[in-house]
Amino acid sequence: MTSSTISVMLKGEPEPILEGEFYDKIKVEESYWSLEDNNYLLLNLEKAREVIWGTVLKGDREIDTKHVDNAKRLEEFDLETQGHLQKVLYEQNRKLRGLPTTEEQKKIDLMNRLKQMPGSPFFG
Repeated sequence: MTSSTISVMLKGEPEPILEGEFYDKIKVEESYWSLEDNNYLLLNLEKAREVIWGTVLKGDREIDTKHVDNAKRLEEFDLETQGHLQKVLYEQNRKLRGLPTTEEQKKIDLMNRLKQMPGSPFFG
């Protein structure tokens, strides 16, 4: 396996039984293969990006990704992603209530402080 391709061969056979390019990149260091009952090949592929693949290998028949339920509970994400998602939800909630976003509020506060500085044309 590489980050974008896979080739599976049986020992002593000239042709691969599976070969191709992944739909998207994988994390090679977190992906692995194993044999089950010395009869089944199990592949565990860790996606490099959390996206829905239309297929595993390019060129194979693709599924309609619009019909895939990709809903996840917030707790299923890593802590960093949870923090980003919570911030996005917080900012969306502020906008829905007609309030400025956190960044907009920082700019408003800065302008108000500048207006109150001595020598400002807007002082007082």
